[in-house]
Amino acid sequence: FPSRYKDNSKDALLVDISKSVREARSSYAQNLEQSTTILASAQIAQKSLQTQEEMLTKMQDAVSVFQASKKSNTNLNDFKNKIYELSQNFQTSNDLAVYENENIISTQISSQIAKPSDIVSQISSDVAKLKIDDDVSKINTQINSGLELVGDYKKVFEQIQDDAVAMAKDVIESQKTLEQDTQKANAKNFGKESSDFGKNNILSQVGYFLASQANANQDANIKLLTLK
Repeated sequence: FPSRYKDNSKDALLVDISKSVREARSSYAQNLEQSTTILASAQIAQKSLQTQEEMLTKMQDAVSVFQASKKSNTNLNDFKNKIYELSQNFQTSNDLAVYENENIISTQISSQIAKPSDIVSQISSDVAKLKIDDDVSKINTQINSGLELVGDYKKVFEQIQDDAVAMAKDVIESQKTLEQDTQKANAKNFGKESSDFGKNNILSQVGYFLASQANANQDANIKLLTLK
């Protein structure tokens, strides 16, 4: 056969390789975008849960102050107002844990499991009904239950973060391997594919950044927990 047919065959092979590389890169980009989306939503949830934990801890402090104070209608009303204010801040934090118009905490946790927001609503309702001689130990028990639940939720989202970071790293490593294999195959003249890879490289850098941020947040959470 004329040499030009051999050249055409070689060109066709290069086109097939280039097409496969493009498809693989597109898949990697999609997977990386998915992992960074999961990371972003998990970080939003963690920030909300951290605030919720702080509000519940302040409720504990308010109960302690009220128990140590002299029984009076003024002190009782101050206590009620403080719990109401903290419960409102708690609910606001919960409402802000939203990604793509969905509450992250509610969508990630089974509807059959109690939610911290439900406990806080009950605390607010019970405190509003308190009378001067009522025992507030029940309120403290409810607050402790809320803190335990928030702690469990934080562990769930820490695991989600870890899984997303691992996924992002796997995608990036797979993309590096693809490029190394492509270079070994000497698939030249990618043209547009090279431009596309530049875009994917940007996504890779975003993935590395978010992965490092997630790890930093996780380390901070662990330090906070060990201080308690």
